[in-house]
Amino acid sequence: MSEDESFGSDDDIMSPGSSAARTTFANEDEKRAHHNALERKRRDHIKHSFNSLRDAVPNLEPDGSKVSRAEILKRAAEYIKSMRKRNSAHQQDIHELQKQNQNLEKQIESIQVLQNSHSGGNAANMANYDGSNSDDETDSGTSGDEDRHRKRIKTC
Repeated sequence: MSEDESFGSDDDIMSPGSSAARTTFANEDEKRAHHNALERKRRDHIKHSFNSLRDAVPNLEPDGSKVSRAEILKRAAEYIKSMRKRNSAHQQDIHELQKQNQNLEKQIESIQVLQNSHSGGNAANMANYDGSNSDDETDSGTSGDEDRHRKRIKTC
């Protein structure tokens, strides 16, 4: 008898009116063996999932030291809570930085408006904006406008 014949004919595997997923067995031994194989596969999947979780959570040694499944779940939950707290703090930091960025953009815009309104004949007034009357500012190799712009930014 060949290996294919040992499981019976196609009529034994598929009962009339059943779906393709339903399998009939010739005897109880085959049924038990199939159930045991499915259960072993399920347990292996759970074991693999716990090992993956253990490896993903920091401070759980993946070096082969035995850690209970309960401890893996407990530490994973603690790690998730700490990551959520950390994420929330980062979100607050992002929000604060966005506010600072908006304020800086407003300052830049107001500086540009001042520059545009004072361009042309009012260059002498802009040179005295910071209160100094020194002409040494323009001798530094940069234009007077650049120096005034830098000083206005520093005072804002």
